Amino acid sequence: MSGRIRRAHARPDAGCWGRAAFRPIRSPVTSEADVIARTPQPHTRDSLAADLRTLGGGVGETLLVHSSLSALGWVVSGAVAVIQALQDVLTPTRNMGRIPELFRTWPWVRRSNHPHSSFAAWGQHAEFVTVNHTLTFSLGEASPLARVYDLDGRLLPGTENNTSLHLAEVQAGRRATVAFSGSVLIAGQRQWVTFEELDSDDSTFPPIKAVFEASGAVTAGQVDFAVRFWQAL
Repeated sequence: MSGRIRRAHARPDAGCWGRAAFRPIRSPVTSEADVIARTPQPHTRDSLAADLRTLGGGVGETLLVHSSLSALGWVVSGAVAVIQALQDVLTPTRNMGRIPELFRTWPWVRRSNHPHSSFAAWGQHAEFVTVNHTLTFSLGEASPLARVYDLDGRLLPGTENNTSLHLAEVQAGRRATVAFSGSVLIAGQRQWVTFEELDSDDSTFPPIKAVFEASGAVTAGQVDFAVRFWQAL
């Protein structure tokens, strides 16, 4: 790879991915100097792509991503390089972090229309994944999560964050519901609306994830400082 990284925007002919957050495996970083000090060598678009391919990433996959730039160490070109690395791997050629926020503004990215649980997607299935995201049960059958599931997508999470399990919660139908509210555009006018959501409980997720990982369905590996998993959704 040359020393100069160009911001070349790959066209969305394959791949699709959305919101989230990689979990740092070290204490929070307070400055760029701290990041540089703990990084043996700079991470690049090429090195990140190589690590992701080692985890099992490939052309044309549908991937749900959890991301945190600080978990990766010092990355040349920052969030831009991370997004480009993901695109290189996938194509032939609720507080949002820097990677998802930049990705949201990326060329040809589509974002679902939800005041609390929107997803951003890029690729040949971006429209399919993000369209018709209903207010009620925002992580259920009419959500981008369900569309990624329909596409037999996979997940790139940290060890704590796994948004996809909320889809299973909704499908199980055993949780109580609560009222949520938000500001949405209706016929061009901004209105405050209330809708029904699942009363989720993340504390039940760790044992479920442990059993799934023990089944052999998860590929574990290292993307620079951060441990990553490439698994079926």
